[in-house]
Amino acid sequence: MTERTRDSILIRWIESHQGVLLRYLKALGADEAEALDVAQDVFVLALERGVEDQGDAAARRYLRTTARRHLVRTRRRAPRVVTLDEEIMDRVDDLFAALHDEQGTGMFDDALKRCLQELSPKARELVLRRHRDDLGRTELAKAVEMSEPAVKQGLRRARAALRACVGRRLGDALPRAWRATIADGDDEGANDE
Repeated sequence: MTERTRDSILIRWIESHQGVLLRYLKALGADEAEALDVAQDVFVLALERGVEDQGDAAARRYLRTTARRHLVRTRRRAPRVVTLDEEIMDRVDDLFAALHDEQGTGMFDDALKRCLQELSPKARELVLRRHRDDLGRTELAKAVEMSEPAVKQGLRRARAALRACVGRRLGDALPRAWRATIADGDDEGANDE
């Protein structure tokens, strides 16, 4: 495999899996900075080891396993940080595997797809163009012929609706703490540029 091919695979992995990997690490107890550090280290390790494209399911599995091991190793080296409980980590890993299963049709993916269909056509277009097409707020406003404040408000409302809908659809499949986060409206992307 050429270095260019390997780099393009890694870039696709980062674009496709970084968000889920960060959520996974946070679910294991990492704070924002630690999750970013571990995720960066995992992607560097993948590059050093020579990643091969064996599909998204294999990539998710590799990234979760490597991130988990790296987080444990990092925590063991830091004497003041509590070491993670293996049983809890197994349960979180099982949950993430179910939510984002090996065929890419996990409970979360199914719920999100159904909830996207429940949005108004304009709200769905805003969300898809922002996240799938990776348009910034200014670009998005021009593309949909809306003002930037209207785009920002539309995205906030759409995300709130999606969060509530996904929360309802997943129901008891999520741990209680995650349901509380969904109900509180923790909006990661509210400050889109």
